[in-house]
Amino acid sequence: MITILKHTSLAMAALFLAAATSNAASFTNLYSFTATSGIPAYTNSDGAEPVGGLLLSGDMLYGTTSMGGSNNFGTVFRVNADGTTFTNIHTFNGNAGKGPNAGLVLVGNILYGTAAGGGSGSAGTVFAVNTFGMGFTNLYEFIAGSWGGPSGGLVLSGGQLYGTTTLGGSLAAGIVFRINLDGTGFTNLFNFSSANGYSPYATLVASGNALYGTAVSGGSDSAGTVFRLSNDGTAYTNLHSFTATVNGTNTDGKAPGGHLVLSGNRLYGTTRYGGATTAGTLFALNTDGTGFTNLHSFSRTSASLPSTNTDGSVPYAGLTVAGNTLYGAAGFGGTGGSGTIFQINADGTGFTTLHQFAVATYNNNLGVSTNSDGAYPYGTLMLSGNTLYGTTQQGTSGGAGCVFALTLASSPAPIPLSIRLVGSAAVLSWTDLATAFSLQAAPAVSGVYTNVPGASSPFTNAITDSRTFFRLHSN
Repeated sequence: MITILKHTSLAMAALFLAAATSNAASFTNLYSFTATSGIPAYTNSDGAEPVGGLLLSGDMLYGTTSMGGSNNFGTVFRVNADGTTFTNIHTFNGNAGKGPNAGLVLVGNILYGTAAGGGSGSAGTVFAVNTFGMGFTNLYEFIAGSWGGPSGGLVLSGGQLYGTTTLGGSLAAGIVFRINLDGTGFTNLFNFSSANGYSPYATLVASGNALYGTAVSGGSDSAGTVFRLSNDGTAYTNLHSFTATVNGTNTDGKAPGGHLVLSGNRLYGTTRYGGATTAGTLFALNTDGTGFTNLHSFSRTSASLPSTNTDGSVPYAGLTVAGNTLYGAAGFGGTGGSGTIFQINADGTGFTTLHQFAVATYNNNLGVSTNSDGAYPYGTLMLSGNTLYGTTQQGTSGGAGCVFALTLASSPAPIPLSIRLVGSAAVLSWTDLATAFSLQAAPAVSGVYTNVPGASSPFTNAITDSRTFFRLHSN
């Protein structure tokens, strides 16, 4: 909507300008992972099913695939931000980790990440690798029965890495851990329980001496929690326990699996399920646990497959914040049933679907779903300038997923609206085509605006004792 406000009265005329905005966005498939050899081998040269977010350094994107590669245990890759020069940096072999589900952390020229399985302990690893693929090192190997696989990524704080495991620990509900960059000093900082949260899947958020995160289950109603933990492992606080669902619905959501994003003293996140229709929610709360708000409940999907709706469903990914705008991805739903990319204001208003992924068709030979632009975006989006970068788990012609860019429309300069007095009338004129905008009027700035019938530039308005506010509204 483009809004230009002006009020006229007997004594004065005033002009207010607002920058034009647009929801239009341009989608680009930067790289499609190649078709695999099919079930059960599922091997290829570059990787398959990227479910983690991307890291941008300079003009290079870095990420992981959870499957594919020559061993079907996943890969670490890099690709130019324009989609050129794809490189498979590392192929996992199982013995040194397999199934990386999260994004990466870059320190100098070293990438740090987690693998959800494999290693000598068969319960996942923390690894490091040079940006050119050299010097791969297993920094730590989790032990089956003692620890669970780390599905979330790592966060760097104070020169140390922090992460979570989905299971394991003294209560078998997952842990928060800390480790040095060289792999020494592994410390179990906190053991989860069913009461305070069960199975933390997402990457932590570090701020000062505090860590913030989510657990997909546990809490007072077993629907998941948002928590805060000091980075020395003390002072755990359950900031919010999601409420029990009735027939799959509730007021706040269920299973917060995406990582949180912090803006000021406000945390923003997603739940995979629950809400008004069981399709998940977007939420916000303060860092002290107050002010919980359900920003958006995703709409009900169709009963038939693919399950479609207008806004998306089951947001696995976390949110990305820029100013007062939140960006995110829903793993399913949308008009094609294959997921959406969306934006919403931080106060919960203005939800807009930016991209609807196309219908995906299951390919029996490949064992995956294929389409034109990708399907099932699970990873958190990364914003650079006015471009969002992300991945899809499946889709495109090979069915193995893709790396994509969504360029947001930039805001043009404010549209000049000139006012001149002619006798007892005010004449409004603007340069844009009459077919692009409608002139609207209201008795107050915050009032209800209605179209002025037949108004075109120049428009003459008789000045009376009653104030009238005008705006241009995009058609």
